[in-house]
Amino acid sequence: MQLVPREIDGDIMVLAVDGGLDGTTAAAGNCDRTEPEEFPAMSESDVIGVAAIDDTDHRAAFTNFHERLALSAPAASVYGADGTPDLNRSMISSLPDGEYGVWEGTSIGVPIVAAAAAIVRSQHPEWSADAATAEAVRNRLVAGSVNIDPLNPGYSGLIGAGRLDIGGTAALGPVAPALGDLDADGLVGSDDLLALLAAWGTVHSSSDLDGDGLVGVVDLLLMIAAWG
Repeated sequence: MQLVPREIDGDIMVLAVDGGLDGTTAAAGNCDRTEPEEFPAMSESDVIGVAAIDDTDHRAAFTNFHERLALSAPAASVYGADGTPDLNRSMISSLPDGEYGVWEGTSIGVPIVAAAAAIVRSQHPEWSADAATAEAVRNRLVAGSVNIDPLNPGYSGLIGAGRLDIGGTAALGPVAPALGDLDADGLVGSDDLLALLAAWGTVHSSSDLDGDGLVGVVDLLLMIAAWG
């Protein structure tokens, strides 16, 4: 296996953040340590470093910890005395050939945080694709997180600002417009109707109010029902 030199890897991370790749996330690592720093989660302040917790918001025994980590996310599985996983309390992921398996590790939490970052970004299409937006996304995720320090004595500030809370984070953003309010001005009216008619017969459009993949009569009726 050929490893990528750290300096090149670091340049890639800088390009990702400065280029507006919002919500650049990285796993804290699974060695139950703080040194040496896991790159880039522990060494790059612009990256959203993710630690692992279990389903009770307690630090996973394997997760690395560091003051630069941004958040914790579910990434641990629970096993019985016989080694059988508790499927209701474990991380389940897809496998090749349509199979599923139980996993754990900080890298399992990374895509969960990345998805939350995507939600934040979708709430603000007006934000530019730059480093400032990447920082804003990170700050929003942190602001919406749940403080779990009291549950993790000895690790205060070392497994992120809190546990990721997607609902709480989304609630900090703008409220989605009502059905039919295509221009998001707070009112379903003539401008929305003109937009729907302009999109008539098209697919993958915001005017597709019933979500059937095509803008048509049902969408028009839904808009009329929401008029005003």
